[in-house]
Amino acid sequence: YVTKVNPSGSALLYSTYLGGNGTDFGYGIIVDSDRNAHLTGFTKSTDFPTASPIQASNAGGKDVFVTGINAFGSFTYLGGSGDELGYDIVLDSSENVFVIGKTTSIDFPTVSPLYGSNAGDFDAFVAKIELSNSPSIPGLLNPANGQQGLPATVTFRWNPSTDPDGDPVTYDLFVCEDENFTTGCFNTFDIASLENKAIYYAGIGSGVGLLLFGIVLAGGVRNRRKISLMIAMIMIAGILLVSCGGGGGGGGGGTSNEVSYTVSGLKPGTTYYWKVVADDGKGGRTESPVWSFITQ
Repeated sequence: YVTKVNPSGSALLYSTYLGGNGTDFGYGIIVDSDRNAHLTGFTKSTDFPTASPIQASNAGGKDVFVTGINAFGSFTYLGGSGDELGYDIVLDSSENVFVIGKTTSIDFPTVSPLYGSNAGDFDAFVAKIELSNSPSIPGLLNPANGQQGLPATVTFRWNPSTDPDGDPVTYDLFVCEDENFTTGCFNTFDIASLENKAIYYAGIGSGVGLLLFGIVLAGGVRNRRKISLMIAMIMIAGILLVSCGGGGGGGGGGTSNEVSYTVSGLKPGTTYYWKVVADDGKGGRTESPVWSFITQ
C-alpha cells in the first residue's frame, strides 16, 4: 500500500493498495519536486499493475517493481527468471530514477553493464530508468464530432502532438463501430507525422516549382508565345495549389500543422467511433478524446 498524510498527520490525503495476485513488498520511496511518489520493492504477482512499462510481465519468481504515482504514470516490472528485490530508489537532478537491489537471475536485463553476468547466488544490481513525459493530446480537425452523412472513404485529420522531451511522435488511429474499439475496426498504427507532411507538401512543392519556372522563362523573352507559356504554367500551378493545399473540411484549409490518414471501406448508415493515440516510442502515450461520425 501507499499512503500520504497531511503535514500534521491528522488526515489522509490519499491511500491505496498496490499489488497483484501474489506477494508484493514495498521497500523504497522518494518524492520528486512535484510531490509525486516513486516506489520500489518486489512482487511475485503476474498481474501487478503496469502503465507504459519497460518490462510488461513478471519474468519469473520475484521481480522488482518501479512505480510512479501521479508522476508519469510509469508502472513497470524489472527482473529476470530468478528472484529480484528492490531496496532503495533515488532521483537525480533531472528526476531520472535509480534503483538498487539484488538478483539471482542470470538474465536480468542489462544495458552497458560494468559486469555483464551474475557471478553466483544473489548479485547486487543498479538500474537507471529515464522517465518519459507524454506527448500532448492530439486535437480534432476532421471529421467533426457527431458529423453525419460521410462517405465510405474518410480522411481523418488531427493536430499533431508536441513532446516535452523532443522525442519523435507517431500515432495509432482507431476507427471502430463501438466505443470500446473492439467491433468492426479499421485500426492503423505508427502513423508518422513527418511522412504525412511530406505527402501534404508534395503537390504544393511541385506547383511552386512550376510557377517559378514559368516566371524565369518569361523574364528572358518578350514574345507572345513565351508569355502564353508563362500564363499556362501559372494556371497549372494554381490548380495544384488548390487541389493539394486547400481541400477537405475543417482545420482552416491549407495549414501544414496537421496529420492525416485516409480510411476506405466504411459501412453505409453506420455510427463509427474514432480516437488517436500519440506515442513517443519511450513509454509516453496520450489518447485523444473519443469522437464519432455517421456514414451516409
